[in-house]
Amino acid sequence: RGSSEPFPKTAVTNLIPCTVTPNFSFHLYGIECVDKNGKPIDSRSRRSTLFHFGMFDPKVGHLARNFPNMKKKEIEDLKRAIFFQTSYVFTARPIPGLERITRESGGVQLVGGSDGSPPSDEGDAVNLTQMTTYVAPLEMRPQKKKAGAAAGAQPATRWGAPAAAAAAPTPVPAPAPTPPAPQCTPVNDATSTMEGLTLDLRCANCIFTFVDNNALLAHCRETGHFPV
Repeated sequence: RGSSEPFPKTAVTNLIPCTVTPNFSFHLYGIECVDKNGKPIDSRSRRSTLFHFGMFDPKVGHLARNFPNMKKKEIEDLKRAIFFQTSYVFTARPIPGLERITRESGGVQLVGGSDGSPPSDEGDAVNLTQMTTYVAPLEMRPQKKKAGAAAGAQPATRWGAPAAAAAAPTPVPAPAPTPPAPQCTPVNDATSTMEGLTLDLRCANCIFTFVDNNALLAHCRETGHFPV
């Protein structure tokens, strides 16, 4: 039998509430991993090892070969913005040098290719097949006001044809204006307006988000980064 004590009313969770801003975006890279016989590699750990080897190896990885002057801290920041998910990876920002990848172009070889990518210890190959960018839904973006309908135009019916003209209604006195409802104190969100310029309070070069303009601008001055 269950306990006779009252049911708990609180719980511990790892869900973090957040605000999705109009400038929100993330990127998805497809990954194809095959062995030396051309058969797909199913092991998640092996695929992860090959991906990180081809991307972050300090001597022969993609970043080391194409961006030799990239600082160690910048590489560590990029690692924190990449989330490996077996057959694809999510990134908070585009991977340097891999901003545009399409399946039609053949993708980009990370391991085992003939374009300078390093060979693996077992003859396996890793190919980034394509990159897809996702942004905030249309409903969350600033909407442009539609031009008003022409004077005298009749509204369309549900089938698209103009509705029949109706007799002009008898004028009705306008109701008294309703007093404005009391406004609550707005909560802090992830955007801010400074001298007419709206900032997203996120750094475009790393994964940090800041509580106000001053913190964001101080970070940019110290690191040479830029706001989103």
